[in-house]
Amino acid sequence: LCFLFWTVVPYLYIWFLYKKKKINDMHIPEKEDRIKPLVVACISYIIIFIILYVLEGPLFLKSIFAVIIVSTIILTIITYFWKICLHASGITFMVITFNILFGKWMLLMIPLIPLIGWARVRIKKHTVGQVILGTGITAIVTFLIYYNYGFINLF
Repeated sequence: LCFLFWTVVPYLYIWFLYKKKKINDMHIPEKEDRIKPLVVACISYIIIFIILYVLEGPLFLKSIFAVIIVSTIILTIITYFWKICLHASGITFMVITFNILFGKWMLLMIPLIPLIGWARVRIKKHTVGQVILGTGITAIVTFLIYYNYGFINLF
C-alpha cells in the first residue's frame, strides 16, 4: 500500500501528463511543469499517512511519510521560484533513513550524496546551488522529524 501511494500514483500521473502531451519529457526538466506532479505526489503521500494513522501503522513508517510530506511541500514551494534538485533531495533522505534503519555501516552510503549531486551538475540538469539546496532542505527536515519522533538521539 505504501509503495502504491509513494511511487506508483505519482509516476502514473507523470506518465498520464506525458501521454496527454502536457509535458515533453518524463524527467520534467522545466520547473513550471513540476508543480502539478509534486502536488499530486504530496496528496498521495498525505493519503497514505492518514491510512497509516487510522490503521495504527508502524511509528517509523509514519515518520518516513511525515518527512516526505514536509519535504515535498517545501520543495514544491521553492519550485515555484527556482528549479531544485529532487535527486539530491531523494538520496539525502534515503541515506539518513537507511542509517537509522540499518545502522552505522550505512554511513558508507554518504558518498552517494555528492556523487549524485555531481552527476546532476555534470549533465547540466542542475546548478551546484540547486543540488546543495535540495540536499540541505531534506537533511534538515529529515533530522528534525526523526528527532521529533525519537529516532535520532543527539545526546
